[in-house]
Amino acid sequence: WAVQREGALLGVLTWQRSLGLTDTLWLATPEKVEEDAVRELLTCTRRQISTQRIARLNLPASFAAEARLEAGYEVGHTLIWMEYRLGL
Repeated sequence: WAVQREGALLGVLTWQRSLGLTDTLWLATPEKVEEDAVRELLTCTRRQISTQRIARLNLPASFAAEARLEAGYEVGHTLIWMEYRLGL
């Protein structure tokens, strides 16, 4: 799925079906995220994929948090993301 406004691509979401019970959703957005675009993608996806399967979306906890909740997605796990910076 993709969402655009005035010819500008605001986000893309793909669904990767698995052989197990859990499918994976992959979300790509520009660096400057528009929450309404994320909300629209997630809402559209929920309407079109099977409700019999679990769909996981791995994102940082703060990424479009309000949009995810409004689209009906729940927080399953929260991870601490770490990065290594050279020269610190």
